[in-house]
Amino acid sequence: MKKKKIIIGAGALVCVVIIAIVLFSTFNDEKPSDGSQRLVSTEVAIESYAESIKNAQYTNLIFHDFEASIDEVEDVHNIKIMANRDYLDRTFLENFSIMSQVIDDFFMEDFDKSYIEASFYMAEGDDIRVPYDDIEKQCIGKTYDETNLAVLFGNNTSEGGYMVQVDEGHGITWFSRNGFGSIHPSMKEYKEIYRYISCKRQIDDVDIKLKDGSIKLSELEEKVLSYLNENFPLEVAENITFGIGDARVIDLGEYEGVCFKARRIYKGIPFEYGSNASSGMYIDEYDSDGGEIDYVESIRPDTMLSFGQVNGTVVETETITEMLPVDKALGLLSEKIGDNSVYDVYGVELVYRECVKTDDIEEEDVVAVLRPMWKIITINQNDDKYTLFYVDVVTGDITERFEYYYE
Repeated sequence: MKKKKIIIGAGALVCVVIIAIVLFSTFNDEKPSDGSQRLVSTEVAIESYAESIKNAQYTNLIFHDFEASIDEVEDVHNIKIMANRDYLDRTFLENFSIMSQVIDDFFMEDFDKSYIEASFYMAEGDDIRVPYDDIEKQCIGKTYDETNLAVLFGNNTSEGGYMVQVDEGHGITWFSRNGFGSIHPSMKEYKEIYRYISCKRQIDDVDIKLKDGSIKLSELEEKVLSYLNENFPLEVAENITFGIGDARVIDLGEYEGVCFKARRIYKGIPFEYGSNASSGMYIDEYDSDGGEIDYVESIRPDTMLSFGQVNGTVVETETITEMLPVDKALGLLSEKIGDNSVYDVYGVELVYRECVKTDDIEEEDVVAVLRPMWKIITINQNDDKYTLFYVDVVTGDITERFEYYYE
């Protein structure tokens, strides 16, 4: 099934700065008693999405203007992601060659890599580090412990250089040119944050003053998406593309930098994405996409981190032929909220959300289990909590997570 883009509304989303994230809790653990009566064909549910949002009226859900879309969706599924272990079939030197190429593809220039070291475990149990320039001659014929990933790491940003980190499985890749004065720019305070619904920006176009000149945010988005989907240094799984989750502008004095949250898209449906800044009781017990690509100049990215392993195979475990239309999902949410709270709604999108905690996955080599859910983006009028609700499109189970913010 393929559906053309559906667009509703238009307007600016409230710009917020998130300072701590995430509590994930269950609202409803039971299937709706009349669940079978609420389900309609998946095709009908997607077709009715725009009209249902446009006509939504609830006393405790106040809809604000936003633009959302469902791009060409090729069916809806429960899915799981299988880890890619191809690196185990190669020698370290073969993997080193691949890691070295990834470094070159990101930085797009030759530079002195002598400060980088290879860190890995010998089969005998010793942790050894070998300088980058000595790797080939010192590692030939050696046997390494396959249970521990070898890592290339180096940081000479204090001397005006770069930060480099990449492992054999490409699960902890982190590169920085240090153009933000930090190898983790998103931890800085934001000047503005622009929200995207279904990877579509919710404000009018704006000018961004980068180090190499002013540029429209829309133009920078094109560069970001081109990089992620055409020139990305890591191997990406089949049927996976990248979209933008949000854009965060940082004041760097004479110019600005922009941190883009990237989210994976599988056959038209984006994965839920999250922040790296959660801590304490607000840690989300379910993993989210957290890729980040940051720009201080338009010519190339300055920083890349938190993408994890993006070449894992996506397996469709069940095709969803019937699902809750969004009006039924909103009705269930309104019922659960009740009369004591009122929420401002700033977006509704269809997402793939993890539904099994990583530690609870029993199947070997499965790294994530996801289900399709309606995601409702809200702010609670009672306490100004930025609240994300998820309604399972089949069971109607409702879960939530909180993000704290200030204007």
